[in-house]
Order: sequence, then C-alpha cells, then structure tokens
Amino acid sequence: MRTVNFNGYIDDEVFWGDEITPEILHDSLYGPADNDDVTLIINSYGGSCSAARKMFDDIRNYPGKVKAQIQVAASSATSVSAACDEVEMTPMGIYMIHLPSTFAWGNQNDLKNEIAVLDAYTEAIINSYAPRCEAKGVSRDDIRVLMDASTWMDATMALQKGFVDSISEAIPKATNAAGRAIDRAYVQDKIETWEKRTRNRLMRANIENVNADALTKRDLDCFRDEMRELFSSQQHTNLVSADQLYKRLNLLK
Repeated sequence: MRTVNFNGYIDDEVFWGDEITPEILHDSLYGPADNDDVTLIINSYGGSCSAARKMFDDIRNYPGKVKAQIQVAASSATSVSAACDEVEMTPMGIYMIHLPSTFAWGNQNDLKNEIAVLDAYTEAIINSYAPRCEAKGVSRDDIRVLMDASTWMDATMALQKGFVDSISEAIPKATNAAGRAIDRAYVQDKIETWEKRTRNRLMRANIENVNADALTKRDLDCFRDEMRELFSSQQHTNLVSADQLYKRLNLLK
C-alpha cells in the first residue's frame, strides 16, 4: 500500500509555503499509479472549506482504496478524512470539528449572502460525517450540536461518535517537524494562525478592489502596520523574507 502524507494548511493556493492544495493532493494521490491502495497520513489543522470540498470529491472518485490515518485532523481536515474508505486514528491523535467561518466585507445583502453560504457549507460538512456517525446512532442534529460547541475529541471519543472507524495500535505520539509533541493547545494555536493570516489576505484583497478615494491614509497605514506585525513574527520568517513581504505591502500605496 502506497503512503501519501497530508501535511499543512488546506488552501486553494500556495501563498506561505506550508499549504496543501487540491492540485497537490491530486498529483500525490494519482501519482505513479492511479489505482493502487493508498494510506493517507493526515496531520492538518484545516483551512479552506472550498479546497477541502474539492479534495473530498477527488478522494471519493479515486479508483483504489484510500485509508486515512489521523494524527491531527482539525476543522476542514476532518472532511478530507471523512472521504476515505477507512478512517483510523492514532491513540494520541486529535480530532476537532466546528462551524465554518468566513471574513466578510460589504453591505447588508453581501453579509446575508455570506450567512447563506455558511449555512450551505455547514450542511455539506454534516453530509460528509453523517454516514459513519449515523451508523453509531449520532444524528445530524447531534453532529450540528458538536460543531456548534467546537468539539475537541481524542481517539476514543471520535470512535464512539462514529467519526473514525478504528484506533491504531502502538503508534508514537504525533509530533511536528521539530519533534515537539502535538497537543490541543498547539493545534488551536495553528488554527488561529491560519485564521489571522487569511483574514489579513482577504482584507488586502478587499482594499485593492474598492475605490481608493473611499480610504483614508490612516486606514492604509493601520492596515500596513498590522500586516507588518504579522509578517515579521518569528513563526513566519522561515517562509517568506520580511523584505519580500514589505514589497507586497507597498503595492497598496
């Protein structure tokens, strides 16, 4: 059985260097052979619902058997695991589900539309969990309650609720690339990092798409300061240099 590592944030494009996109997964999954069985080792803190939806469909359409082995599956990464034919979780693994979120900009109609989109994604996410969960007596309403509470699960709870099929044996505790043991606080910090940097990317996109006359110099200066603070933080310096990021920010001038 071939092994594919699913590490990183889920996104539609690579911006920071630590994302996995639908295209990257597709190339890895359908790589040297497109019909052999695959073990997908998942160590992901989630990310884009849109990208995860594409990944879900790609895995379901794969002609061979796909077995997920979860070390960390948080947020939209859980929907990716749900697409697999078999879902196994390590004894020290972490599993977290919550309601989808977004960053909106616009008038009343724009915001109402975003709420409708979130409602649709919530139902779609529940669709991905339901077949396994309902087999364990966990209803769609039960799943919705768990999502609303941003529920963190160990392997035992995930198995009881039907999100995974089995717990693996004698698997070492999940660690990151530096060898640090992964716990709930570590995963939560990773999720918040993705949310913060995604919010700032969307803020920039929205600023570039509005009439410059509607923005004051103070607006732009405050935005640049926030972006510089984020980009200069230690956790990002290994991804893109500060000079490169400042050049991107200067495009707003």
